[in-house]
Amino acid sequence: MTTELEIGLYIFILAGFLGYHVITRVPPLLHTPLMSATNAISGISLIGSLVVAGANYSRLSTVLGFIAVTCSSTNVVGGFLITDRMLKMFKRREEVGIQRRRFKPKLLLAFPVLVVAFLVVMYWIRRSGTDTHSSSAALSVVALRYFYILSAVLFILGLKGLSSPKYARKGMLLAAFGMVMAIAGTLFHPEIVNYRWITLGLAIGSVVGGSMGLRIPMTAVPQRTALSHSLGALAASLIGISEYVRHVAVGLDSVKMTTIGLEVVIGSLTFTGSLMAAGKLQGILPGAPIR
Repeated sequence: MTTELEIGLYIFILAGFLGYHVITRVPPLLHTPLMSATNAISGISLIGSLVVAGANYSRLSTVLGFIAVTCSSTNVVGGFLITDRMLKMFKRREEVGIQRRRFKPKLLLAFPVLVVAFLVVMYWIRRSGTDTHSSSAALSVVALRYFYILSAVLFILGLKGLSSPKYARKGMLLAAFGMVMAIAGTLFHPEIVNYRWITLGLAIGSVVGGSMGLRIPMTAVPQRTALSHSLGALAASLIGISEYVRHVAVGLDSVKMTTIGLEVVIGSLTFTGSLMAAGKLQGILPGAPIR
């Protein structure tokens, strides 16, 4: 057993205990927003999608990564937006009026502008020449490490905020900011050399997810959550398939083969199951058995 695998298992076990204690403190009143919020956070599969889409492993891997980035970003953006809409319902009427007066539509342009500016800076750093190659590589490793630590802390604080309706919306804002930090840190990954498909996938997924999160009525939240969950599971399956295709030529040990196999199997089951659930909730598929 390698040292990295041991550390990963320790983190997995500690995360399980921490998640149990945080989630059990969420009151039943917030269980529906919790379901949508955890679904959005599960879109962390977007991190692996970004690496696969931008690493230029092969044409097939790039295509699978692009589709995974689009699906994952749809899940993330739509999940956080619909959760925010649900949590607004717990505010008093006068608080909602004050929030609407303070809201400025131009602020919506801040996120895409920051993302584009960040991608331009990353492209300039990568193409600045061989003299700064070692320094930029060291910067990438350090930034990747601390961005991930910060995003993990923000995810925990975001879920902790759901323990009270008073702080639930602020907690979700922290969780959404943690997702932005995770994406920004991944863009420093040393294996990413091409940002074209990453930018296109993020743009398409943000538009589709934003439309789903802002336009779908609140009565259709269960089927929207199921559909969004299926997209996140599809992204995880595509990442596993890409990793298998990339490593099968050089050989796979039992540990990697087991993890990749579980990723594809569980992701595929979740994708088809969530898709069927969304169809039944929407009334597209009948609830009775099909003969």
